Amino acid sequence: LNLFSQYSTKYWKCVNEVAEGRAENSEVIMPLVSRHFDFLRDLVSGGKLPVEPAALKGNLSKCILLLGSAPVGPTTVQTIQGLCGTLPTVRFGSTETCLQ
Repeated sequence: LNLFSQYSTKYWKCVNEVAEGRAENSEVIMPLVSRHFDFLRDLVSGGKLPVEPAALKGNLSKCILLLGSAPVGPTTVQTIQGLCGTLPTVRFGSTETCLQ
């Protein structure tokens, strides 16, 4: 179990390492909100992502991206698919942690 006290640029490096090192019979569940992917897109386009974008995409494609809180529109889904190589699991009405 990895918990983060706040979101920062380093978040994506940590998540990449966790996903890369996960055991074969385990899951990486990432509770997020849509805004996290706006930040990710900006980091990638600005060349400020602390990991290689292709490596992150490969590792995130094996994760469960659990989105809650705000509505998730088609543009956000396209962004997630392009940057993460997977579709999100959306739980409308959930808290930001999406854990119920």
